[in-house]
Amino acid sequence: MRRLMVATMALSLACGSSGGGTSIPAGTEGGHCLTDGTCNAGLACRSNLCVNLGPSGTGGTIGTGGQVGTGGQVGTGGLVGTGGATSLGGVVGYDGAAVIGGQVGTGGQADAGVQIDARDSAPACVPNCSGGRVCGPDPICQTSCGMCAAGYECSAGICKSPTPLKVNGDTCSASQECASGLCLYNSVGELHCYGTGTANSVCRNAYDCNGGSCVYKSLTGTAQVCVPASQSCQTLKVPDECLTSTLLFCELIQSCGDTVSASIPAAYITDLNACIAGECAGSGTSMTPAQCLNVTNRIKSNGTSNCP
Repeated sequence: MRRLMVATMALSLACGSSGGGTSIPAGTEGGHCLTDGTCNAGLACRSNLCVNLGPSGTGGTIGTGGQVGTGGQVGTGGLVGTGGATSLGGVVGYDGAAVIGGQVGTGGQADAGVQIDARDSAPACVPNCSGGRVCGPDPICQTSCGMCAAGYECSAGICKSPTPLKVNGDTCSASQECASGLCLYNSVGELHCYGTGTANSVCRNAYDCNGGSCVYKSLTGTAQVCVPASQSCQTLKVPDECLTSTLLFCELIQSCGDTVSASIPAAYITDLNACIAGECAGSGTSMTPAQCLNVTNRIKSNGTSNCP
């Protein structure tokens, strides 16, 4: 009986050790995958074997969308993180499809062939419509700065009326129609093209002046100049009779020149506009229309024979 028990134990040990060594438990490294296709923590199931994929970095992941076929091209869109190293799990299968499993850690290097479109990171273009540009494309991004109204053309970013432009005195509806760039209301509320003439500038008529009147510079001359001060007289509500006498008085001073008395301000002799502005603020507002009319008649009768 004792010999039979020993023989039985020896047979049992021999059967338990058959197969060439100790078997590896399923789910552990080197062992078969578990029945649900997974492995223990830290391992991955590959071809029904649990393998250690190694450490992976944190942060960046390989973007999805690109598949590698046999001789195929890498899809675009995947961004590579920085800092980590590529794990051993990302390998290419023989069927031409990338086996997803290895993640690229922070700072990992991109596989050869992965391309990143530079347009994805290029800064947005900022349009520039400065400098009075109101129409046409901006010079930086070629985006529209606006459109001109009907009947106008865009020229170097400015809306202008088709050439030829209107001259001083022509009726207008907008400044762009005028060669001078000024479309203003006259005394009766009509829009006309006006010039850019300033005080004492030579003019042909009031439309050559940027405000005010165009009057003879002296009693005896034929040259006419712009007198913006006439608007100041109207603002002071100087009567028309006194405005006329003021103009004649200052024109007389221009004609008399240095022969006028010392009581006449020196600026009046060389600056007709200054003379009119000063006289409107003085005698123009203190005299009655009848008194101003007498002054006008006296100047017309005596002329330069009676310089002030």
